[in-house]
Amino acid sequence: MNQISAFELQESGIEPDSAPATMPPMQYKIMRTGQRPLVFDGIELCMAMNFIPGAPYWFEINIYRTASQHFVAAVKTFFSDENARDRAKAWEFETFDEVVEALEAYDAASDMRVDSFADETDLSALELAALGYSLMAKAKAARDQYSGLMGEILHEVDA
Repeated sequence: MNQISAFELQESGIEPDSAPATMPPMQYKIMRTGQRPLVFDGIELCMAMNFIPGAPYWFEINIYRTASQHFVAAVKTFFSDENARDRAKAWEFETFDEVVEALEAYDAASDMRVDSFADETDLSALELAALGYSLMAKAKAARDQYSGLMGEILHEVDA
């Protein structure tokens, strides 16, 4: 798989719980699907993104340390289809361990697009089963792709 990944931990070797106080905080405004934007002052600790040319979607994970010494995690799902709306979720946590727990528990399949077949009223049981298997395969692919990205980011944070 030809995967392009980016990972950045501020000047490498910096522990998340001891982000440098010398870096001036910036103001961030993270858009969230179905919620108000999350606004805070802080620094970005790390970012990981997987993008595969031609893929229907990809993920981006960002972790920030706020000026109030909390953490923010954001998961964004981008779609290559220009008619699809990208999705973003972000949360604030008190500890870095809570960030890791939330990112590990995140279900990437929850942001996948589901095509509607409401107009199809005469589908056979076999056709319905095939649609169900197709949806399950899409959900598994999204979870696998996100899981690989999480493995990369957690490996780098642990290093």
